[in-house]
Amino acid sequence: MYSPVRVSCLLPVLFLVNFSGVSQAQRSANGNAGYQQLRGLLPGSDVITVNNLELRRDAAIFTFRSGSFAFYGEVNGKATGAVFKGDGHLHMTPPTVQERHNLSIATHAEEFDDDFDQVVLRFTDGTAAELRKASTGKGEPDSAYGKAADELSSFLRHHAT
Repeated sequence: MYSPVRVSCLLPVLFLVNFSGVSQAQRSANGNAGYQQLRGLLPGSDVITVNNLELRRDAAIFTFRSGSFAFYGEVNGKATGAVFKGDGHLHMTPPTVQERHNLSIATHAEEFDDDFDQVVLRFTDGTAAELRKASTGKGEPDSAYGKAADELSSFLRHHAT
């Protein structure tokens, strides 16, 4: 038999569970226009070519030997990313002993080196201007840029926490 104390404690919990379910059901998807615009963007027809461009970010050095960047559209006047297709290399040397040790556990090396043929960059800093300054000409639009961007977006929605 349930005691009155146990039942009275259980009722507020049941109420909160039921109320939170109703609240979640009534809440619509994020309606922020900027957020919706970011989620829906794909690289467009604004494509540039580069040769031997080095982009340093924190402990990483991206070397874009040759290839093209297709830029995402702007949100609130800011470029938000670009997709590279071509011949590139990533070198990373973690700055601390602990980070180098952790990397060595996963890769058996204290530095990371890898070649790539495409990479998706998302940014809100001056990276777009830096890429444009290094441009060697106009590139050709290609559906592969949008496909790479879509794959990253899908991966982040399903696997990022």
